[in-house]
Amino acid sequence: MELAGRIELTRAACRQALESAELAAPAAALKSAGFTPAGLYDLLGAGSRRRQPAAELLALRAQPDASVGAGHALERAILLSAAPLTLDGLAALRTDESVKHLICRELLSYARPPAALLPHFAVESRSFAAMSGIVSLTRFPAGQYQWEVSGLPRRWLAKVPLARLFTVLRFVVRDTGGFSPLFMPHLGGTGPPAHIVTARQYYKSFYRMALALERQPEIRGILAVSWMHSRETHRVSPHLAFYNNVYIEAGGLYVELGAARPEDGFLAGDSHRAGLYRAGAYRPSNALVLCSRRQVILWAHANRHLEKEIRIY
Repeated sequence: MELAGRIELTRAACRQALESAELAAPAAALKSAGFTPAGLYDLLGAGSRRRQPAAELLALRAQPDASVGAGHALERAILLSAAPLTLDGLAALRTDESVKHLICRELLSYARPPAALLPHFAVESRSFAAMSGIVSLTRFPAGQYQWEVSGLPRRWLAKVPLARLFTVLRFVVRDTGGFSPLFMPHLGGTGPPAHIVTARQYYKSFYRMALALERQPEIRGILAVSWMHSRETHRVSPHLAFYNNVYIEAGGLYVELGAARPEDGFLAGDSHRAGLYRAGAYRPSNALVLCSRRQVILWAHANRHLEKEIRIY
C-alpha cells in the first residue's frame, strides 16, 4: 500500500475508534476538560521524555467517573485524539518511508488493539510512555526495536574502567564529535515483550535507524547500553552475539560500565542463564556500544541488500 493510502486508512480508524461506544465517553470528557489535540500531543511528548505521564493526565485519570476511567479507555482516547497531528507530521519526518508505515501500524493497533495489548495502555506503565513517544514523534519504530534521540551522559564516564577512559574520550571527541545527539535503540516497548529477537529483525531495525541518521545531519551516531551487549552474556548465550555484530562490523566502540543488576532483566526468559548466575558462573556487565555517524552510514552503504527486507512490514 502507498503511504498516502495507509495514512488515510489510519486516520479513519482513529476517528472511528474515538466515535465508538467504547471511547466516545472518554473522548467527550477530554474535550469538556479543555484538552485539544495539540495540547494532548505536547503533553504526550513531555511525558515520553520524562518517562512519566503529565500531571494533568494523571489528575484526569484519577476521576471516579467510570465512563472515563474504566478499561484504559481514557488512555486510548488520549493517544488517538492526538494521532491526527502524528499523521500530519509524517510527510516532514526525516526517516525512511518504511518507518512512517510502521508508525501507522502502531496507531492502528491503538485504534483496534488485540486483547493482549490492552493492559499496556495503563497511564503509569512504561508502555504508555513509549506509546506517548510514538504519537508525539519523539520515539520511532524500526521493527522489533524502536529508537529515541538521546546522548551519552557524562556521569557514565565515572563507570568506565580507568584503563579505557582515554579510549572512550578520544572516540567521543574524534569520532562522534560530542556526547549528543545520538540515536538510542530500545527493544519494543509499546506492547507485550518480544520473547524471541532474531538477528534478521535486529539488522533490519539497525538499517532503518541508519537511514534515518543519514537524513538527519545533526545526529552524531548510535549508542546502546544493556546487559544484552555484554560479552559475558554472549559467552553463556552465544545466540545473542548478533547484538554487537553490527557495531563490530561498523568499527564501533565497546566498553563495560560495571556489573548489571538482576532487576535489569537478565534473569528473565532464560532458565539456563538464571541458573548460571545463581551458581556464580555468570556475572554480566552493563556494556556500552557506540558507532559514529560516519561508521553508521558506511555500514548502511555496505548492507544495501537489506533495502528489500525493510519493505516487508
